[in-house]
Amino acid sequence: KNIHEISFAFKNEFGLIRIENPQKNIAAGDLQDAVNLLAEKNRDIKIDYIHGTSHLKELAQKKGNLGFLLPPVSKESFFQSIIKDGALPRKSFSMGESDDKKFYMECRKIVR
Repeated sequence: KNIHEISFAFKNEFGLIRIENPQKNIAAGDLQDAVNLLAEKNRDIKIDYIHGTSHLKELAQKKGNLGFLLPPVSKESFFQSIIKDGALPRKSFSMGESDDKKFYMECRKIVR
């Protein structure tokens, strides 16, 4: 039985969402579909994509925030996911540690 499990953080609480018989090959695909639907119906929702559990926990403690922690994409399912579902959902695949990404995105300036 195929099940996706997605952890979530809200304030100081944590829980688990179980998606039985998912539509997508990886959990990020089904979560992205649900988030897109919510955002279409409520224009006040703002979505941010971050890397790193500590950053997620920190942001989830702020009023009005909810964080989802996605399971890693296994190497074995990577190509099968692309074949079945097409391009991977936003930010579902990355390499490196979150601190390295944050440094690069916040501190690098590209000059011509």
